[in-house]
Amino acid sequence: MIYIILLAFYLWNPVITKAQIILSSLINKSISNSYEELQDRFKSNKITEADAKAIFVELRKQAKKPEEISANDISDALSVISESSIEKFIQEQTHFKNKAQEQAKENELLKAEILKYKEAGALLEKETEKIKAELDKLKNKEAKKEKTL
Repeated sequence: MIYIILLAFYLWNPVITKAQIILSSLINKSISNSYEELQDRFKSNKITEADAKAIFVELRKQAKKPEEISANDISDALSVISESSIEKFIQEQTHFKNKAQEQAKENELLKAEILKYKEAGALLEKETEKIKAELDKLKNKEAKKEKTL
């Protein structure tokens, strides 16, 4: 039984290795094309230097050696091959920038609301102090009246 397993592994292993090599080659070719597209877009001022650097870093992360590809990575590998990494990255960055702007607006509104509540709280404290002072005056007057009686 063990011989059959070893034989199957021996025969299957070259197939896996070849598949890993082919996938790695396709991924790296796709990344190379993306680098060229990135250079073209940067030279034609379609993207900023900061975006170009960020995309460059992202592309470097996607590069794979054959031994780094496993069965779990196949869907990621296929998405790198089939998608334009630059377009995807730009769309994601635009989405994140929009979300950040929305969040900043919401934060400003919440800050204004907090400030409004703080001001209302301060006014309430002042009114409370005034009422306490008037109450103390009334108590003092009442105490003086009782002493005179």
